[in-house]
Amino acid sequence: MRRRRALEILGSAASAPVLFPGLALDELTALGVRVRRGLVPGVSRDIETLTPEQARTVTALAEVIIPETDTPGATTAGVVDFVDVLLTDWLDAGERHRFLNGIDDVGRRAYDLELAAFADLSPEGRISIVAGLDAEIEAVRQDPELEASDYFFYDMKRFTLAGYFTSEVGLRALGYRMVPGAFEGCVLVGEHAEGGDR
Repeated sequence: MRRRRALEILGSAASAPVLFPGLALDELTALGVRVRRGLVPGVSRDIETLTPEQARTVTALAEVIIPETDTPGATTAGVVDFVDVLLTDWLDAGERHRFLNGIDDVGRRAYDLELAAFADLSPEGRISIVAGLDAEIEAVRQDPELEASDYFFYDMKRFTLAGYFTSEVGLRALGYRMVPGAFEGCVLVGEHAEGGDR
């Protein structure tokens, strides 16, 4: 997905069902608050659910989805940490299993393509696999008997977008103006209502 299109989607209140079907905008915002509270900007955390190789794959996939250009990419935004927190604390066992199997499938596709791990593929190889995954999701969307949300790459894209655009660098890319003080991603207005005008 092109970054400009992602900005258009995420800049709209109607984006909540696109990223997380079944969640209203306020529920999505609250989820972002809770997930981001487990992450400290600029501080590394230990990956809990992803294996080291799966973490490398998630990092490389996210960087294909939101690459570094004139603005920081998914890696700088800490998307792999965000995804790991979701896997560890938020997804149920079935969703977690489906996602991890999807990561392993990407590894198999990479090996079939270039006899290498996905993170070690040529840029063309990575793009080829991601384009194939994206085409599969588009085909699923055309079939009324299938649900795109049941597929790994659907989750990978929405987790990458949510992780990126609830990070400090992602909010800057959206035009969020930083003010002096600590960054607090996705803070609900009511949480600071007693603190005066902001």
